[in-house]
Amino acid sequence: MAVRNCRECGNQVSSSAKKCPHCGIKRPYRKTLGDLKMKKWGDLPKWQRYLAVLLFGYIAVMMVTGYNTREERALKHVRALADNQYEEKYEAYKRLYRWNPSDEYRDKVITYIKKYLRTIPATQPAENLETYEQTLERLAELDPESDYKGKAIAYIKRYVRTIPATQPAENLEIYERLAELDPESDYKGKIALYSFMESVDARCFYAAQEMSKGIVNNPSTYKNHYLTPQWLSSNQLRYEHKFEAANAFGVIIIYRVVYICDINPDTQKYSIRRVLITKN
Repeated sequence: MAVRNCRECGNQVSSSAKKCPHCGIKRPYRKTLGDLKMKKWGDLPKWQRYLAVLLFGYIAVMMVTGYNTREERALKHVRALADNQYEEKYEAYKRLYRWNPSDEYRDKVITYIKKYLRTIPATQPAENLETYEQTLERLAELDPESDYKGKAIAYIKRYVRTIPATQPAENLEIYERLAELDPESDYKGKIALYSFMESVDARCFYAAQEMSKGIVNNPSTYKNHYLTPQWLSSNQLRYEHKFEAANAFGVIIIYRVVYICDINPDTQKYSIRRVLITKN
């Protein structure tokens, strides 16, 4: 018999006492979780053991049945898809393979990945390239023997042909990606060209602003509205600049100026000229 402190007066009292002999409070000591002891399986009554077995059995059956039902529903869904719904079948078999990593589902995933890849056009927008590369990486994980790099290089080469030369930033990004995947090929010329075009864009942008400030009578009143670049070709860049400034009489004038930046990629030189100016 253990001795504990009374919960009311704090004096010592037997843990089995129904009333404190000091203060008279009923149930002076209440058991806590620490006082409870786990019973052994053999100490449990038979009915409790039978109930526990039935409960665990029911849970196990429900888990297996629920899993099979989920897999059967997914299979029923994928069988209802049309033959040319490659992306949907690929996603459905990918889920099935995640639930049940069998060779059958793996082969189905690989089959529909390859069919889905053929439907992704090698043209802009950039999401096409991103989707293609992500899908190819998934294929490489499932089928290490597949020529992932070769397929990626071939697709990117087709893709880059659809990007106009007047989009240097997009071309530069793609050729740098090709250089990573295919170091044996020479992409230095393309990378140098589009890098130069990108740098010229920034330099001509600044030069156009400075030339516009030189037009006005009072540069301190200069306020920029917009300066829009447009590549006409890989050799020519057009800027349209709209801004305002006060004239000699303090009247605000709206200017619209057009500049042309001529570029020579071979000599890495450029020049900028004003071709139009209007005032309102």
